Amino acid sequence: MNQPTTFPNCSRFRTAFLLATLALALPVATAWAQSEPLRVTAAEADRAAIEKVKPIYPEMARRMRLSGVVELEAVVNEQGKVEDVIVKSGNPVLRMAARDALRQWKFKPFTRNGQPVKAVVAVTFNFVPEG
Repeated sequence: MNQPTTFPNCSRFRTAFLLATLALALPVATAWAQSEPLRVTAAEADRAAIEKVKPIYPEMARRMRLSGVVELEAVVNEQGKVEDVIVKSGNPVLRMAARDALRQWKFKPFTRNGQPVKAVVAVTFNFVPEG
């Protein structure tokens, strides 16, 4: 009958292999975490905004006397320019105006460890009919 082959110090080999794997993976995980965009609250985004453009109230919304809140997220690059806007919620008639306004905003660059980084900012527009 065949006996399974055993290797001396197999437990030590597994431990050494695991430690080597972790040593290689840690710098990769750290670099990945640092490359993730920084998440910024609405209050932080408001303080960092150096140029704000108000949305133009859509004519259709004005005629319908629509009001409402549009919540958005914007990806801001290392220079403080809006690269992309994602509408999270809001009336479809008001969304495009909010998105178009936010695309024109400018921010002070956000930093991590003293270096400029991409950031995801939350912004809310509140549309209220005039008069």
